[in-house]
Parts: sequence; C-alpha cells; structure tokens
Amino acid sequence: MPALRRVLLAFAAHAPEVGYCQSMNFIAALLLVATVLADDDQLHGDGDGGDGDGEEPRRRQQNGGSSSSRGRKPFPQPARSPTPREEETAFWLLVALADDSPSSSTAPLTATTPTPTPAPAKKTRGGAGGGGIGSSSSSAGATTSPSPPPPFFSGGDGSILPPGMYGRDLKGCRVELGALARLLRPRQPRLARHVLDSLGCDASLLATEWFLCLFATSLPAETTARLWDALFVEGNKVLHRAALALLKRHSRGLLAAANAGAAMRAARDGAAAEHDADGLLNTCFDGIGSLPMAKIEQARKEASREVEKEVAGRAARRAGGGGRAGRG
Repeated sequence: MPALRRVLLAFAAHAPEVGYCQSMNFIAALLLVATVLADDDQLHGDGDGGDGDGEEPRRRQQNGGSSSSRGRKPFPQPARSPTPREEETAFWLLVALADDSPSSSTAPLTATTPTPTPAPAKKTRGGAGGGGIGSSSSSAGATTSPSPPPPFFSGGDGSILPPGMYGRDLKGCRVELGALARLLRPRQPRLARHVLDSLGCDASLLATEWFLCLFATSLPAETTARLWDALFVEGNKVLHRAALALLKRHSRGLLAAANAGAAMRAARDGAAAEHDADGLLNTCFDGIGSLPMAKIEQARKEASREVEKEVAGRAARRAGGGGRAGRG
C-alpha cells in the first residue's frame, strides 16, 4: 500500500533514532484506516457516540447503560484510499505514539528543512497541511517533510509509549514485559505461579506481540480501536491494564494449560475472541484493582535493572564471539 509506505518512510526520516521496527506497519495501517473512516463519519457508524475516554464503560454502567458490544456492527473497511491530508494525520498520530527521540519536540523535521510555523489552533479530523507525505523526492531519495504537527500534538514531552519501545535490542519493550510480570504476581498470584513459574512461560512469550503491535494483531479491530482511544487519552498505563485484563479474563484457559505452548495458545485465542470491547474495558478499569503510575514505574525500574544485566551479558558474549544480538 503506497500510503502505508509513505507514512513509515516519513516516520523513519523524522525520528532516525527510532527508525522503523517490525510491528509499526500494523500500527500505521490501522491509523490510516481510522483516519479515513473518521473523515467519512464511519468510525462510530453504529451510533455508539463514545467519547474515547477510558472511563466510559464505568460511566455507562453507573447510568444504567448496556455494557455489551456484541450487537455492534463489524469494524468497517474503508471504501477508498487515504488522501494526502489523512496520510499526514496518520503520520502525526504515529509520531505522538512512538517518537521518543530526545529532540522530538524541538528539532526540525529534517536536517535541512526547518519546521514551518504551526498553523493557528483549529480542530479538524484530517490534521494539518494538505501536501501529503513524500509527495516528491530528490535524486538522493530524500522525501519531502510533512507539514507541521497539528496544534494538539505541539509542545508534548516525549511519546505516549514508554521510551525505547522500538529501540535497538527492543530494550524498552523488554522492560515493559518484565514490569508486566511483576504487576501480575500480586494481582493474580495463582496464575503467575502456574504460568510463569511452573510452566516457565515468560511474559515475553505471552505479551510481546501485544505491546509491540499495541494489540492491533491480537484483538479484533473494533476492540483495538476502542482500546487505542483510552491509550491516546490516558497514556501508556493502558497497555498494562489491557494486558492484565486479558490475562484475568482468560485465566481459566491459562490455568488449564499443561505447557508453555498451550498457555501461549490460550492467550492468543482469548485475545482474538475479545469482541466485547465494553467488557474488556470494564475489566481494564474496574476489574484489576488500583494500578497507580507509581507502581508501574517501580516495576519498570526493577525490570530495567534486570534487562541491563542481560544486555551487558549479551555484549560480553558478543565480544567473546558468542553470537550477535539484533533488533526485532
């Protein structure tokens, strides 16, 4: 898909410290679909009227509303290709998610082209600018810089996702997986003992795809879109809430697993069957107990120390000719 290629190339040029990593294609593709459907008023065509707030399920239950998504229409397919304006919107959404480069909020978009002055604040579905991404290129292959970010992306500090999620050796993702295991133990000790300890099924076997693809390849598309609403509004703590919620909702199959492979299949099949988006979000925000950022950060610090030890050991083995470490 040319639009997807342009968005990914533009992101890699905009954030060379991050570059491209496998799994970004799934995220960018769903962002493109969402921008087209939003401009065509089809993204919430079932009349849901949700406001994208992660607390929506709680409010709906308190107001006596239905919490079931089973009667919803399937996630619609776009009837056309993205326009240049929609490509730019998808690009800036990807930047907001994943650009954790140190100078992401102040540096020019390219080394030679200064950032234009942002347009006055104006709410639009299609984002800023209308020239498209990569609409022309030089003989050296450089792409044209996207327009400046929409005002609601300006002035941010870092990305929505945790730092280093797509960095070299995927250190950030490994830290998040280690943090997830630490957060799981006090909340579901029986499940943690069976899956993590007895079966030796590390959290990385269960949740790497969840975190790297932001659940885009694991959950049904509509459920993923609803979860992303909460992610954009409430930040990366939603990743851990969603992972803990999935493990809780499918704990019966996980506890019945006789080996690590069976546990992986139970987690994969359970996530694929999560068509009840309201039910999953209810579990995320009401069903796993308190999860303040302080606890998440503490789990990250502990996991980070462990990952640093692993990285140091791998570097020592490479220096001794014991193999090469790559990027996923």
